[in-house]
Amino acid sequence: MEESGILEKVQLEDLFNEAERKKQSLYDLIVSRDLAQDFYLGKVLADGLGYPFVSLSRVTVPDEVLQVIPEIVSKKQKIIAFALDNEGLKLAMANPDNDEIKEFIEKKVGADIIPYFATERDLSNALVLYRKDVSKTLEDILNPQRMVAIK
Repeated sequence: MEESGILEKVQLEDLFNEAERKKQSLYDLIVSRDLAQDFYLGKVLADGLGYPFVSLSRVTVPDEVLQVIPEIVSKKQKIIAFALDNEGLKLAMANPDNDEIKEFIEKKVGADIIPYFATERDLSNALVLYRKDVSKTLEDILNPQRMVAIK
């Protein structure tokens, strides 16, 4: 991380030691203290893991792609489908090494899975996308001008 200019070497060593002492992940410690922006930290971690990085706050997720994975599965597995093209289904994942969930979704969807690393914070924030349909339905119900009169 120090090569990216996010944290200095001494600060990183201190954080690593503290994380070990508290039995906490280094990532969680850095994020909890707001020592690095989630986007930049995510890029560094993705690079270290050898996966492409995606920031879900910077992409438009089509509803039909989002709905490929039920909300409960997305929340539990920390994954969100964000694109589907000729290459396959692109998954934002907190743990892109989770072969079990990738194989399960690949069988369910019938398309190749292309894992991307996304930070847990970004994935948690993106879960509001599932509520967009609920909000629209409530808005339709509560807004009489949008309702069609039944004769």
